[in-house]
Amino acid sequence: MFHLFLLSSMSEKGATALVQTQLDDSPKIRKRSQKKQLSLEAQRISRTLENCIGQMEIVAALPAILHLNSESAVVDEDLSGLLRKHQILSDKLETLQGFKQKSEGEDEEARTRAKAQLEKEFKNSVRDLLRLVRAHPHAIFYLRSEGGMEVGECENKLIRELKMFHSHMSVKLLTSVQEEQQLIFQKPAPPSPPQNLQHIALQEEKITAARKEIDERVRKKKLFVSFAAKQPHIMLSEKQASMKQEMDQLNVQLNNLILENRRAEKALKEKREQEMRELALKTRTAILAQAWWRGYSTRKALKNKVKSKKAKKGKKK
Repeated sequence: MFHLFLLSSMSEKGATALVQTQLDDSPKIRKRSQKKQLSLEAQRISRTLENCIGQMEIVAALPAILHLNSESAVVDEDLSGLLRKHQILSDKLETLQGFKQKSEGEDEEARTRAKAQLEKEFKNSVRDLLRLVRAHPHAIFYLRSEGGMEVGECENKLIRELKMFHSHMSVKLLTSVQEEQQLIFQKPAPPSPPQNLQHIALQEEKITAARKEIDERVRKKKLFVSFAAKQPHIMLSEKQASMKQEMDQLNVQLNNLILENRRAEKALKEKREQEMRELALKTRTAILAQAWWRGYSTRKALKNKVKSKKAKKGKKK
């Protein structure tokens, strides 16, 4: 009941220095925050979530606060008066809700109107308490130091989920649209149901075949062991011969692979040398062409210069 109108009370503006919950930042958030800061809009969203969490903690602790105020008056008189008023409204609302209402008649309409008015006053009382808590932080600190302010399981779960949501939103707000799209593109697409079923069926067939093969090997090994126990010398000599033959075959394959690898390395080396020779030849050709062109341009420029000088001398004469 004490958090009945929590959502409407969370819409108030302004930062709440008292009720903001200091969440333990995950390593990922700390790493991102070192690179870039939240924008102004993201900071407003984060502060709003922190404000909601703080208000939820206060509203969830209202039963314990009311119980403490009923046993011993709170330090702040204004807060104590609001708590007493809130306790009276809470008792009235519980009484009205627990009262068996009749299904028809004017009494039901009157009770409905009274309940609506009482719920409105209860809602305003919650808002007044939250405002006063922000204005008088020493009072709530005193109440928290008194101890025994246990929060219900549902309220505790809601606060924990809100904190997790705030942490998730902090990561989302620190992630730009381009980074989010890149993460979406990099994420492998899940296989479609038919493909997934086909994959499972194929894997089951492979597992079944492998199991049968292993069972067959085990059966053959058992037969071999039982037969070898009866004739150890003959079987061991045959096994050694087969192993020697297998080793010879493996050595031949290894030698062939080594020779093939050497041929491939030699061909690759020759190809690289040929490419280097071609590159050197092209470079030399380009240098010679540039040198010839520069010489030609220089000779032509000198020849034109000599002609211009001769023409000037002829005019003077």
